[in-house]
Amino acid sequence: MRKVTLIKEVESRKFPSGGIGRVGLYKCYCGNEFKCLMTAITTGKTKSCGCLHKEGLIKRNTRHGQSRNPVYIAWANMMKRCNNPSCPKYEHYGGRGISVCDRWQTFENFLSDMGESYVSGYTLERIRVNEGYSLGNCIWADFHTQSRNKRTNIMITYNGETKCLKDWSMLLFGSASALGKRIRRGYSIEDAMTKPLINKQIRK
Repeated sequence: MRKVTLIKEVESRKFPSGGIGRVGLYKCYCGNEFKCLMTAITTGKTKSCGCLHKEGLIKRNTRHGQSRNPVYIAWANMMKRCNNPSCPKYEHYGGRGISVCDRWQTFENFLSDMGESYVSGYTLERIRVNEGYSLGNCIWADFHTQSRNKRTNIMITYNGETKCLKDWSMLLFGSASALGKRIRRGYSIEDAMTKPLINKQIRK
């Protein structure tokens, strides 16, 4: 049986009725730590940090025939990345504070907001990569768009225009790696972007 473990009692909470409740810091079986009234745990009203509720939603939607729906798969993967510490990608999402808005805690709401705009083969993408998942910050994007919205991309502003390093390199030299190689060799940004390539091949 999956259980939560009391780490320590952390505070007392006064109720409007005048009573006092003891609050404990617990470790959930999924790995999350959370605070909860100790009586809620002992009476069985609270059985997890909330992950059991999310698991129940996923199971119910799966039973409703959504398990192969690509929109459902996108929603389920989003929930795992943000809420499940055992997910390989958790450290890049939930682990750094990326969360799912309250409305999208249920698949039906996510489907209502994003289902009609879904394009086959596209994936769920956040417009602002340091903010969470919500209707105002999400689009369906192809791989090209998504790959240019990563936190690891190097952005360069030149002549008032900002592009990622690979896009500048393709625009200037027709090669995705040429500009990066020049910068690694010690070229200044100005020289790396303006000096012409030297063709080392000598045509006979």
